[in-house]
Amino acid sequence: MTYILGWKTCTNVFIAADSALHWPGPDPQEADLPNLPTSSFGEKVVSTSTDTVREAMLKLVNIDEEFIIGIAGGIKKALDVIEVFKTWTKYCNDPKEALTIAINSCGPYDKEEDLIGLICGYMGNNNQPVLISYNHDGKKTIIGHSDFVNIGSLDSRHSGITQKIVNTFLQKKLVDQHMLVAVTSLLQSYGIFSNLMQGSVGGVFIGISLGTSGVKWQEDTLYVLYDPPNFFPIMVAVRQNILCVKSAVTKDVRTFSNYLNSPNFISSEDFSLLKKKTEDFFCSGRAFFYVFLSLKDRIITVVKTNNIDNKYFRIVPDGKGTFKCHLLPALREKIFSNLDSVDDAVPFRLNWLNA
Repeated sequence: MTYILGWKTCTNVFIAADSALHWPGPDPQEADLPNLPTSSFGEKVVSTSTDTVREAMLKLVNIDEEFIIGIAGGIKKALDVIEVFKTWTKYCNDPKEALTIAINSCGPYDKEEDLIGLICGYMGNNNQPVLISYNHDGKKTIIGHSDFVNIGSLDSRHSGITQKIVNTFLQKKLVDQHMLVAVTSLLQSYGIFSNLMQGSVGGVFIGISLGTSGVKWQEDTLYVLYDPPNFFPIMVAVRQNILCVKSAVTKDVRTFSNYLNSPNFISSEDFSLLKKKTEDFFCSGRAFFYVFLSLKDRIITVVKTNNIDNKYFRIVPDGKGTFKCHLLPALREKIFSNLDSVDDAVPFRLNWLNA
């Protein structure tokens, strides 16, 4: 199916999603994409005569900088609903009414491929964030949520951990934009130790938020998968509503869109500028968040910095489109320390560092 989750604070509403898609039967694009045995993070894709699961889509939608939506289930049906919803928001004062009309207009939902789930965030009265969902519990209803909701086929153990951690972040009032990358980093770590693709979940996780200042995609993030002497940098960014990923695991660059926010036409000048900005990011090693994920233990370390030469690490571009990352003692102490068990949950540690 997929996995999406939403939550809100006093000022913002957030949605995060994976990028895996499921098809019954062999990969419909196998002839065009014959060499994609793993996701950008090294997860083995599912490819059989009866099922295909691989990362393939950005499942978050930005509607006119006023609504953010996460998609689960039947993609074609979900996109149809969102298109109708987008139209009716111009005529309905209540977004719930617009969503109800859209869902009723696009039915029925009798076939398995038509079953969908949606999480929607927007700013309501007095600029208060609103979080609603459709079919989060399988009852095909629209429900408002005070703090958290998730939809999809992530196993109950991991979804329970996720809800527990998000609630902890909310209670401790973690800075909103920090919370987004902390949650997606946690989600990203699951696929290292568990075969999420078998449950139609996985690939790159990415997040989006909406507040009084508008829509914000997750800041540029450089992940480093490590098990010395092996280090695999994976750079993740959103440009013009397109998810861009450069992975040392797969040794390629992949892009994913949601088909609704993608421009029908982009001039050669705009394309060249977009391409240059993305390549500059990929080649520089300069991000807003740096996330170190251990391949051996469940240790997640997030470093917030815009300085590629700091007390935790030093990034040196080689001028040839790649870079080297040198870990300094202060960071090594954190990412190579022994892992302690945490109550009754799956043991893991989340380090947050500011540089």
